[in-house]
Amino acid sequence: MQKTDNQTLKELEIFESGSGNTSLLTKLDFTKTRRGKIKLREKLSHYCTSQEEIYAVQSCLRFLVADIEKCTFKVHEEEIFNLENYFYSNISPIFSNTKLDTLLQIARYQLLYQSEYAYIRGGTFRLLSFLHTIQKYTDSLKEETLPHLLGQWVEKVQEVLRQERISRALTNYAHNTMNFVEVIEYDRLFRVQLKDQIIVLLDLLAEMDAFLSMAQSIRNYQLVFPEFVATETPYIVFDNLYHLYINSPVSNDLRFDSQTNFLFLTGPNTAGKTTLLKAVGTAMYLAHIGMGIPAGSAKLSVFTGIFSSISPSDNLSAGYSYFYSEVMRVKEAVDKLKDNTSVFFIFDELFRGTNVKDAYDCSKLVIDGLQQWKNSVFIVSSHITELAAEIKLYPNVLFRYMESAIEGNKPVFTYKLAEGVSKERLGLLILENEKIFE
Repeated sequence: MQKTDNQTLKELEIFESGSGNTSLLTKLDFTKTRRGKIKLREKLSHYCTSQEEIYAVQSCLRFLVADIEKCTFKVHEEEIFNLENYFYSNISPIFSNTKLDTLLQIARYQLLYQSEYAYIRGGTFRLLSFLHTIQKYTDSLKEETLPHLLGQWVEKVQEVLRQERISRALTNYAHNTMNFVEVIEYDRLFRVQLKDQIIVLLDLLAEMDAFLSMAQSIRNYQLVFPEFVATETPYIVFDNLYHLYINSPVSNDLRFDSQTNFLFLTGPNTAGKTTLLKAVGTAMYLAHIGMGIPAGSAKLSVFTGIFSSISPSDNLSAGYSYFYSEVMRVKEAVDKLKDNTSVFFIFDELFRGTNVKDAYDCSKLVIDGLQQWKNSVFIVSSHITELAAEIKLYPNVLFRYMESAIEGNKPVFTYKLAEGVSKERLGLLILENEKIFE
């Protein structure tokens, strides 16, 4: 089962934004290299389904956040760019069977291809300088007691650097004893014989770039690490949760447990329902990739997936109307429930694609069915407040609404959650205030 499907990733704006706003990827991107950006996307795609896996990432990030200046790898994008240009250069390495032949080819390069030889020589020294910097960096990290993931990373790097030919090259470089012949030999060594190992090092550097970007995000945005609890039933407590993408956001508290795993959310348009749903969904996603989250504190059980239906669209190629797309989305949700896993579900305004009577009946049918599943958590927002009277008999359903009021004939929104069901009807007032026909 896919832990978080593509529609959910799109609706929560994890990798792209359909509204011109930021995405989670761009929000957390403090990488310094192109490869690092790719690795960061991979790490944001890795949804963890065990407490041990989540805590392994958390431990790594906690270590980096604690002293990010010391842990930052001192390399710039331009250096990596120039290094990769050399490494993948179309200037062929010099091959020869004897040292004399090598000397003759070097002389030929120096006489006829001076710029090419200078490029090879400069690239070789640049690569050796890079390897020397990595060696010093990993040696400094090994002085610390490292969390598991960082310890693994250091060991992988040093495993490459310990190879005899690389170790010998670094020793010669440190003593500045390389002659012309050795430069050509190292060029051939790095770009042909040890090409795969050098690529491994570049990938490992990109991985550290991604980890440091995540740590920098945690520090910059003052995110907090959630605590995970081992429970047989789903559990969520968010204190002062807010939306990471919004400037000056309003925070709210949420709680779900074995007795209450279903939230029926109401409130008028523009009161903040969708923003709250996205805030919760994004926080849940961040928590399950091992990141800090935008909240005062949080305690969660592990969920095997996140599923949202916030803005299903017409699928013209499949012949689906908006309403039928909504129906299919609900069907996909139920299929996930049948896998008997713990999933976090978000439904925003069920069945907007049909008339009010149909929407009422369809929503009632779906809520009746979903609330029976006690191993998952559901948030359903709706304008159809009359549904509350039908579902209030279910003991596991919570009723909350987004506060609003009318002051001076104008709607006022606090973006705060309140207990109960919304009674405000602001649509006509908003329309009248716009004076469309005057």
